[in-house]
Amino acid sequence: MEYAELLDAAATHPQPHMRHLLLTAFAISALSANRAKERSIRKPFNPMLGETYELVRASGEVPGNFRFVAEKVSHRPVKMACQADGQRWSLTQSSKPVQKFWGKSAELITEGRVHVVLRLGEDKGGQGGDECYSWPIPTMFLRNVVMGEKYVEPVGHIAVLNETTGASCSVEFKATKGMWGGRSEELEAHLMSPDGRRTQHGLIGNWTSSLSLTETGKSREVLWKVGELVKGAENRYGMPVFGAQLNEITEIEKGKCAITDSRLRADQRLAEDGNLDEAERMKTKLEE
Repeated sequence: MEYAELLDAAATHPQPHMRHLLLTAFAISALSANRAKERSIRKPFNPMLGETYELVRASGEVPGNFRFVAEKVSHRPVKMACQADGQRWSLTQSSKPVQKFWGKSAELITEGRVHVVLRLGEDKGGQGGDECYSWPIPTMFLRNVVMGEKYVEPVGHIAVLNETTGASCSVEFKATKGMWGGRSEELEAHLMSPDGRRTQHGLIGNWTSSLSLTETGKSREVLWKVGELVKGAENRYGMPVFGAQLNEITEIEKGKCAITDSRLRADQRLAEDGNLDEAERMKTKLEE
């Protein structure tokens, strides 16, 4: 949800093709949380069954003016569910992550589509009502599992579908050139009409840095730009500033979090304070 302002922009834009491209940029932007290769050094915390996370962003924040709640609803197989609501949009997803190991790399598959509803209202030239979109999470590969610099990269392609009109936006993640080509970061997206014809509109750029609009193959203005990482990110698992803030209990949440909220986990707090041995003992106690 780091770039939820793209959803706000889509819900208020009068042109259908721009709404679709803004939604596509939002779908791609979520991948950028993994742009720092240090993110792949250690496994993330695994939430416990029934663990929740609730976030409320005030209207003055960026991103802001939305609420979000997530829950781990199954442990084996692992399944998560989340719901987010802005003033003129809603997002929902039920995800099931699956891992496949291939010797030197691991394939990270996330089953379950993201669904977004834009509430357009009556100020779009008579195009009032809801507009529904959905897309899958791209397959990611964790490279150099055994030795070497670990990093993740998206592979293949996805299609962001406008379920209301039938139009789609095809996103292709460019493959690495050769064995020593490094991580693949470039991508292209092409907007397709409901009858399957390629339109003149699209996106070009990198999932790690920025995306620009294209029209008849020519690059135009930047539509999305990546946010900042925390200071000394290489020693802090490459955390984005937005992501690093999410474990804080602010004045909005103080005394109002559910007892199942992730921010109240004692083992996570101990780990943040650098007390890893005690954090490990507390983690075992909580899981048991």
